[in-house]
Amino acid sequence: MLHTERYADGVKRAQGRLVDGLRDGAWNFWDRGGRRYAQREFRRGILDGWSLAWHPHDGSRRREIRFEHGLREGAALGWHPGGGTQWEGEFKAGQRVGTWQVFYPGGGLALKGDFVRGERDGLWQSFFLGGVLATELHWSAGARTETERRWYRSGVLKLEGEWKDGIRDGVWSRFHRSQALASKGAYRKDQRFGAWELFHKSGELRAEGTVVDGLLEGWWIHHWSTGGKRAEGEMRRGRLEGPWKFWHQDGSRDRGATGIYSDDERDPGVSPGNLISDP
Repeated sequence: MLHTERYADGVKRAQGRLVDGLRDGAWNFWDRGGRRYAQREFRRGILDGWSLAWHPHDGSRRREIRFEHGLREGAALGWHPGGGTQWEGEFKAGQRVGTWQVFYPGGGLALKGDFVRGERDGLWQSFFLGGVLATELHWSAGARTETERRWYRSGVLKLEGEWKDGIRDGVWSRFHRSQALASKGAYRKDQRFGAWELFHKSGELRAEGTVVDGLLEGWWIHHWSTGGKRAEGEMRRGRLEGPWKFWHQDGSRDRGATGIYSDDERDPGVSPGNLISDP
């Protein structure tokens, strides 16, 4: 005899056979709107057999996974609403193994990579719609490692940097869509450190200085895209501190901004014209 479970408002939630009070055999599940969204096979209260799922709004297939003694096992598939494979891969003793792939709704590979004992391992790649490579990441036992690369949809390199044991460690570079370098510097223990340079889209130097514990620290110089100096002064824990000089794009002194700074705030009581007299 079938046993029926219901939501608090009386709407049917699940239906199947009970043996000694435990789910056994095929059970069907419905949402509060009365739409069936899953069918799962049980043995003595434990998932064992096929677990099927549907998209409630249109009844199309959503997921197909097989269980053995409560653990996912074997090939598994997922579908987009209305059809078309969304993802595919394999389980072993409940863990993802082998190559897994994710697809766009209209077709075309979106993501590809391998699992070893449930952890990402080796090269993983993602793709823009149309097949252009978007990212390359390397993994080892679930932690990022080696070189990460990202591209613009045009195929121009966007970012390149090094990982070690799951943290950024080494030189990182970003690029403008024009292929010109946008920034370059190093990470240590997942934080920026040491000398960093930033560049305008034209390739001209935009800023240069040092970073400590991920914050701008020490002497920094900023430049206009035309090449002239824009500002220079000292940074402490990411904030302007002490004397700062500023220039307009035509090379004249910006006396409204030049002055003594404390915690990013300029002291209005000090005349910048008297404070710093050199051009």
